Amino acid sequence: MFSVPASTSTLQRPSPKLEPVEPPSGHQGATDRAAVVCSCLNCDHKRANSRTGGEFVSDHQQPSSIQSISCECSQLQTTTRSRLLRRSTDRNNFGNREGVSCNFNHIERCKDSLYMGTPPRGIIETGLKKICQRYADKPRFVTLYDSRKRIPVYSAYTFKKTEGDRRVDYPWMYEPQLAEVDGNGNMLPFPTGYLHMKFEDSQAVLDDYSDVVLYERGHLNPDQHQSTPHDRAATYTLTNVVPQIREFNIGPWREYEERIRVRLNNFCRGVAFIVTGVTTRGNMIRRNNQDRVAIPEDLWSAYCCTDYDRNAPHDVRIRFPSHAAMAKNAKEGNSVHEMPVQELEILLKNSMDVDQNLQIFYDNCISPSPLPMYLQHTI
Repeated sequence: MFSVPASTSTLQRPSPKLEPVEPPSGHQGATDRAAVVCSCLNCDHKRANSRTGGEFVSDHQQPSSIQSISCECSQLQTTTRSRLLRRSTDRNNFGNREGVSCNFNHIERCKDSLYMGTPPRGIIETGLKKICQRYADKPRFVTLYDSRKRIPVYSAYTFKKTEGDRRVDYPWMYEPQLAEVDGNGNMLPFPTGYLHMKFEDSQAVLDDYSDVVLYERGHLNPDQHQSTPHDRAATYTLTNVVPQIREFNIGPWREYEERIRVRLNNFCRGVAFIVTGVTTRGNMIRRNNQDRVAIPEDLWSAYCCTDYDRNAPHDVRIRFPSHAAMAKNAKEGNSVHEMPVQELEILLKNSMDVDQNLQIFYDNCISPSPLPMYLQHTI
């Protein structure tokens, strides 16, 4: 169904060596003002927050190729020793690689956009940025961003039940965290004139899409999967969009997004977590004779809802608690193929920079059952 290159080799990652950290006395009032930007990589398994000066034990397992990493850490964030050690081994951490953005297990509840607070496992994150997408001083969703290709690898969010009303014309925004260390962490509308030049090296800008005829700005976290005006507005950041073939964007992919909206509206009783991402093959949008924005080869998406209507029709029930889809970003042959999440993971192992431990949802989104084991097959 999908042509894919040879499988990438597995990247071995060493386990971090942890040292107990004494809980210091300090401030707790800065948590709401803390920036989403962190200013270190590994720091001997400690991470410094550039806004609060907080220092955390890092639980992210760095690739063995990284040998010398340094950062400056100033003031310890108030916490308990047990929490520090627990975070050091918790997979919830989405450690910073290049001093741009924090882990998804951030003090401002960025991890709430992820099932069990855990990002997809097995994605090789060298050079990628972890963005806690903030709008109006509140985290809205999370994005793993590739500043070299200037597109997101994926966006992860919680689905909000909606009536599918028409889109509102929100202004497009950029991500200051990718270019600056100051500010309050909120995405901002694009400035006028040439002020955008100071951050266009780190992310896509409106000019990258202005003269492109074949492609549209396609959301990974679509506004019709959000309900409040602020949550919808937050999806209009260029760090949440990729170039999509127009016929694909307004046709098969939009139909799929609507189909999932109706399905989760009607049959997901609890919280639905969605991860939507892309694969690439090296094709780029060019501007001023320079490669600017990567063009996705495929779009993929997966959802997880463990609390669902077990009286739903059989053809619906078999698509819970989790299901996935993949499609070609093309004019033709762009039908969206739905499949189990594990089948999608097999395809992604051959088309993304991931290792063989790829897992989109923690523990494969296994649905907890109130019944004894011998009766669970009756559900």
